[in-house]
Amino acid sequence: MLKYFLRFSFFFFPVLVWAKAPFWVPKDIRIGYDIGKQVARLWSTKNTHEGILHLYFGKILLCVEGGKQIIFREAEVQNSRYKNQGSFLCLGVDYNFLKESPEHNICSIGLRYAMSHFQETVDTFTKDESELLQKPRVWKDQRVLFEQQLSAHWLEAVGGVGVSLWKNFFVGVQAKIKFKKKIKGTEKMQCFEIPGWGFGDVQAYGDVHYYVLYTFYFR
Repeated sequence: MLKYFLRFSFFFFPVLVWAKAPFWVPKDIRIGYDIGKQVARLWSTKNTHEGILHLYFGKILLCVEGGKQIIFREAEVQNSRYKNQGSFLCLGVDYNFLKESPEHNICSIGLRYAMSHFQETVDTFTKDESELLQKPRVWKDQRVLFEQQLSAHWLEAVGGVGVSLWKNFFVGVQAKIKFKKKIKGTEKMQCFEIPGWGFGDVQAYGDVHYYVLYTFYFR
């Protein structure tokens, strides 16, 4: 999903640059990356890469946000490992409260529809007692406890600020409240975690995103 997002971005930008901009063409397009998720990797088992694409029309912004996530946890006591990998995509609209400025700064609220497709796997191992002192440790007799393909969707209420940092570079922060989650494919076992959401048994989530963006100005 992320690779299609990037391919679309790199194809779409040159077309707008060379074409004359009618009223329906955005005043700028900003593409960014969530640096906060990379900082969180210092203490988290989640490896998340998330990008954003915002089309700025002045008072209205059309928003596309998405990425991929890998979660890997190993339990020493149960001799088991949990792996979750998948992608997520958010589509929505924001309303900008600020008067239009040459820098196109924003202070906005909006709504997103989000979806995720992912795979969960739990397997168990037996430690090879003769190799316990070796690192990495040697495991044997792998047995998959369960594996399932899942999908989920939910809504997000969003508030954000974006300001010009230097020339075409922006920094932004978004606060999200995620709710109305629905999961499909849990016939085998309850879902543990959802990429783009969090723990599967939690009914609502709050999240904060910190972005660095580059802006292409058109009008």
